[in-house]
Amino acid sequence: MACNFEEGQGNEGDGLPKDTVHEGLISALVSDLGVDSFIEVILLSTWDNVVGPKLCHVWYSDQERCKIGEKCILHVASLTGRDLFHDGSEGEGIVSYKLLLLPQHDVVVNCYKFYGCLKDGRTTLYAFSILMPTRYLNDYMPLYQICETRIVEFTAKFRLFQFKNYQTAIEKIFNDLKAFLIHITAIVRGKLSGTLEIADTWLFSIFKNTTKEEIALLEKAITSHLQTCRCSIVIGSDMKQINKMVRTLAMFNSEKELQSSRINLEDDERINQSYLPDLYLQGLLMELESLPISDIVRSHRPTTIISLHNWEVYRTALPDQHASILQEILKIDLATLWINNNKVTVSLSPQMLTLVEEGALLIEEFLEEMKELPCITQIRAEYIEHFKQKVDTKTYALIEFIESERKQNNALSIDDIKTYLSIRNDNDLIVILATSEYYKPGLCSWLIGQPSLTGYLPSGGGNL
Repeated sequence: MACNFEEGQGNEGDGLPKDTVHEGLISALVSDLGVDSFIEVILLSTWDNVVGPKLCHVWYSDQERCKIGEKCILHVASLTGRDLFHDGSEGEGIVSYKLLLLPQHDVVVNCYKFYGCLKDGRTTLYAFSILMPTRYLNDYMPLYQICETRIVEFTAKFRLFQFKNYQTAIEKIFNDLKAFLIHITAIVRGKLSGTLEIADTWLFSIFKNTTKEEIALLEKAITSHLQTCRCSIVIGSDMKQINKMVRTLAMFNSEKELQSSRINLEDDERINQSYLPDLYLQGLLMELESLPISDIVRSHRPTTIISLHNWEVYRTALPDQHASILQEILKIDLATLWINNNKVTVSLSPQMLTLVEEGALLIEEFLEEMKELPCITQIRAEYIEHFKQKVDTKTYALIEFIESERKQNNALSIDDIKTYLSIRNDNDLIVILATSEYYKPGLCSWLIGQPSLTGYLPSGGGNL
């Protein structure tokens, strides 16, 4: 869905019923989430055919520090409420969104519209609105996709709570909103983009005398990182070593992906021990046994886990299976919420995490060549870019080959694909297939699912 920038206007002479959100906020409508965040206010509003725009609830991130005044909050409630009056085109269950600029208040509003129900059970449109000072717009925009994902999820929960018990629906999403603010704020504080230097990575310190154990870990870590769409978690007990590995893997991510990644900060102990969903890269001061596997498998991308405790690498299902597993889990979540208000705990089975036992040949060769290079920042950085271009070139060739074969209705063969791309083993092919998801989403799943595909390609990771 496209992001719409609009400038909020007043409502003089628009022919709508008179606004009813002019009396000011009362304590029953206000909650304090107790989070130090650049997002200062979240509000819920709706349109009522009798009274017009209606403010349902206001959540302050930290009410004492909030600089956004009541007048602005009431104006946003009125503005979004009247917008809902005009907007009835989306189907039920669809969440649409809009970005509003309010220069008169120096505030940006991100509004998410969805269908919910009224006290009497009738269906109507609601809006969650996120308010922040305009100066934080550049920090917020790279996280737009993550915000949308989180809000769509707790909107689905809110709708379900409304239908079960309208009176308690608002209080039941308190923890979801608080976790959302902590999540977004932590990414902005520990963002990787603009701070990455090869001198801070293992790729700068790799030499001829680097141990076999270190090389083996790097081979498996980089291979799996690329195979899981460049999404990884690094766990350990030494924050500096964790950050060094995170920065090493970050050398293979795009600048846009680094804006949805974070490193550990010394003054952020609680976040350093908390998994944040849907990031490309993050480090955790945590033991493998303490990882929230049930949350990790709910990520919208497959994930690699690099343990600096035992120098092993694990991963979830690869792209061709991850989406279907996630969809199944989310269905179970909603069904369980309907029954007992608790999120289902997905049991950790051998199929959910796969031990990565070897790296791809192209990664092995890349590291061997890196060891021979002089320890000069520019030379090593340029060689990494050369390697990334090499992977991209093979990816473009794969996409072109598959599209050509499809047009000619030819049967696809794994061996033919390997021969065409000069690929020598399955791990190399999976790296290229996963990279193709960046340029041609769904290609990997489509290819693996073809009944005409001959040959064997391990998909890794299993069903629930």
